[in-house]
Order: sequence, then C-alpha cells, then structure tokens
Amino acid sequence: GNGTTKPNVVVIVTDDQTLESMNQETMPNTLKLLGEEGTTFTNAVVTTPLCCPSRASLITGQYSHNHGILLNNPGYPALESKRNVLPSWMQRAGYRTAHVGKFLNNYEDWPEDPADVAPGWDEWRTLLKPFQYYDYGISINGTREEFGDSDKDYLTTVLTDSAVELIREQADRPKPLFLQL
Repeated sequence: GNGTTKPNVVVIVTDDQTLESMNQETMPNTLKLLGEEGTTFTNAVVTTPLCCPSRASLITGQYSHNHGILLNNPGYPALESKRNVLPSWMQRAGYRTAHVGKFLNNYEDWPEDPADVAPGWDEWRTLLKPFQYYDYGISINGTREEFGDSDKDYLTTVLTDSAVELIREQADRPKPLFLQL
C-alpha cells in the first residue's frame, strides 16, 4: 500500500547460481515464497557471464562494450556514464531507491571515500572490502559500520534483515520502492 499505481519493485541478484540449483530440493523456500508469489521468467539471456559486467548491464541496460566494464577488474572505475543508471531513472520516475548487498566490483576504488553512496541510490547498504561473512564493514548511507563474528553479524542475515526493514518502512511512505538486493 504505497497509495500509487506504481508497483514496488524488488530485484534479487545472485552470483554463480545455475538454473539447476533452483529446485525444490535445494531451494524450497525460495521457490515457494518468491517463485509462487512474485514474477518468474522462463527465458533469460546473460550478455557477459561475469559478476561485474552482468551487474553493470543490469543497471545500464547496455552490453559490456557500451558501458565499459568488460571484466571484473577494474570493474566500476571503468563504467561509462556513472549517473545514467537504473537507480537514477527510477528516482526520476518517482521511486525511492535502495541498494542492499554487494555492488559492482572495485566500486570503493572510485569515490573519494570508499563508503560514499553511488549515484542514484536514496538508501545505500553495501559491503566493503574485505568481502567475507564475518568481520566486515558495510557502508550505510555513506558511513562505514563494522560487524563482528557473532551469529547476528553473519553477512547474509544482516543484508536480509536490512532489506526487510526497508520494505517494512516503505508501507508508510507515499513513494514506491525500487530495491536491489
């Protein structure tokens, strides 16, 4: 209920996942809670099957040779037109934008402060180096927050809880939400 005709949009990006791994035996909750309730696609094409080029294609709508990221390294610093991206377009369309999780490889090498928010994002919760499940840092809207090694600090739990919190907050806001997890 955001009071508009524009739907909330949640995009969940996974790395290194095969179609075969998306089955009832290995991912029953994902199939039930997301597949049955959300939108599924029966056909998809990956333009460049590497982490950073694929993520860049997602946020630019372009092939790698057009957006500039051909490999995981150098990654984000090679991205052309850093402000002409999906979250900026969604903002212009009246959406509140949120990124939770890993962004593009080597993003933190581009801004003056590695915790700075990438163009287009209203809410920014991105993993900072070193990328690991415990003892890591997350940029939360431009401020680095450290996490330890307790059960509550497990990266996947922290990211999931953050995304759920943003979705719950959204119910009381007039703008629709675009969330990339």
